[in-house]
Amino acid sequence: MVISFLDLLGFSWLVEYDLEAAYDNLDLFNRIIKTKIIDDKCHPKDSYPADMHEFAENTSVTSFSNMISISDSLIIGSENANIFMKQLCNFVSSAFIESNRYFRKPFNNIKEVKDKYEFIGDTSRERKSCAFPLLFRGGISIGKLGEIIFSPELQIINNVAKENGLNVCGIPYLEAIRLEKSGKGPRLFCSQTFVQALDTENKKAIKYVEIIKGKKVYEIVWTYYAFEAMENSSNKMCNIRRCLDQTILPPAINLYNYFKNDEINNLHYIELVKLIFIGAIMYYNDNISSDFQIIEILNTKICDYKLCEKIFDISSLVEQLKNE
Repeated sequence: MVISFLDLLGFSWLVEYDLEAAYDNLDLFNRIIKTKIIDDKCHPKDSYPADMHEFAENTSVTSFSNMISISDSLIIGSENANIFMKQLCNFVSSAFIESNRYFRKPFNNIKEVKDKYEFIGDTSRERKSCAFPLLFRGGISIGKLGEIIFSPELQIINNVAKENGLNVCGIPYLEAIRLEKSGKGPRLFCSQTFVQALDTENKKAIKYVEIIKGKKVYEIVWTYYAFEAMENSSNKMCNIRRCLDQTILPPAINLYNYFKNDEINNLHYIELVKLIFIGAIMYYNDNISSDFQIIEILNTKICDYKLCEKIFDISSLVEQLKNE
């Protein structure tokens, strides 16, 4: 069984900064998952044309066999490593894209970036809440049958005891928690045993990180899947342009610029921008051709946004991928 531990990036900072926005973030990522579950029930994969089956499967959460949502953490179990990896990356990508639309233009005060929520009840009203993009850092491990146990547990809600809770234990779960701490930024770290369980197609989105405490640590480049997360054009160059011009790169750079003088948060967004560049290179090479044009495109973005070339060295990122 696959086990993943995801942590919402920057949540502690957000709680101290704006408690209502923090709560809205928790509510949003749970609603995104709930929507995917409802969509799959109403529109299962087989209800789509044959050429849409893969897209329908990748954008659902059918492989999430068990899930525990507690505060800013998600614990997810799955029986199928290959489908789970694609669906997890799609969830992480779509959560970021869906929550970043108010950050796609530069801003000077993050508290002035507002999101609108409409509540329908006895009366209709609208409120504005501080928005904040959903980004996860996670660890993914895998274990044999019986090494990971999800068990029903007691919950008390408003003084009423109900056995509708869920708990988890096992060595692979502890390893997933350890892996989540392998680096900064919204990255998905995974174990060597998880990588070995993947087929060749999925391994193309895996990147070696380093040896930590005697074990090889790898990374799932979820941004590779972000280029087809919410929309998927048959023209792969359109997917790249849409994500680099609108949906993923501009908000990432705006967040990087805003937190430039924040020693802790700035590191997260440096890694996010790098991860988008790495995902773009992987996606371009896999779907279009060799790196030359994508290097030119990304270097143009660095120039347009006046980014530090020493921090965001595209040639260095390309070499890292070639040496994998």
